[in-house]
Amino acid sequence: MNIKLNIVILILITIFLGKLIAQSGEWVIGKSLTNIRLSDISSSDSLNKMIVAYGKDNGYVSIFKSEDGGHFWKVVYTDSSTGRHLYSKSISYPKKNFSIAQYDSGYVVRTIDGGKTWAKYKFAKLNSGFSQAGWQGKISMIDEKYGYLCTSNTGPDRIFKTSDGGLKWIEINNRFLGGWNDCLISELICLSKNRLICTLVSWTLNKEGIATSIDGGENWNIITNPLIDVKTTLCNFSFSDSLNGFLSGFNSDSITN
Repeated sequence: MNIKLNIVILILITIFLGKLIAQSGEWVIGKSLTNIRLSDISSSDSLNKMIVAYGKDNGYVSIFKSEDGGHFWKVVYTDSSTGRHLYSKSISYPKKNFSIAQYDSGYVVRTIDGGKTWAKYKFAKLNSGFSQAGWQGKISMIDEKYGYLCTSNTGPDRIFKTSDGGLKWIEINNRFLGGWNDCLISELICLSKNRLICTLVSWTLNKEGIATSIDGGENWNIITNPLIDVKTTLCNFSFSDSLNGFLSGFNSDSITN
């Protein structure tokens, strides 16, 4: 009797541990992502995700979509044009049917039907010092209407906002005070219609900082920290809501993150 009871208990423990392992966050390599350089990923929910990437061989931009949480990916857009707007390093996917990616040369490409069809729109006119607008930039949309994007080339960088889902863009004030007016913008995130945060690099001040705005970019507050200098590269924001979030980075003098 004791032996049978022990066997039953062992089986129950095995089933329980198996469920724990299945839920422990094990990483699985996504399928259909070969011979490309991944640039950015964005999710509208736990299942629907989009990646922007470009081919290692031909340099063409492709956008991949997953509808199963990232296990399987399919190409939903490819740009094989020979013009300047070949590269994209940022995509925003706030709603299941709406996604928008930022290109260099002042372009965005967006879908309003979940990736079935895509259309290009120009957000800025090219001029000197702006030859690769968006190559190092970032786009962030709070929903299918409101969002922001920044360009990061050789500085001073620029910030644009949209209120119609990326059809039209307006350049906003980003002439940061206190010696930050020549800065590079390395990261930007939109937390609400009028609230946004971006990371700054100032070679003049020899430091990095964080700029916040609660009025759509009309006024900015610069946040600095003695632990953050020009050797500390600020990389990515991730927020669970409008108040709580994380910022990652690394120090060029070490491998400490």
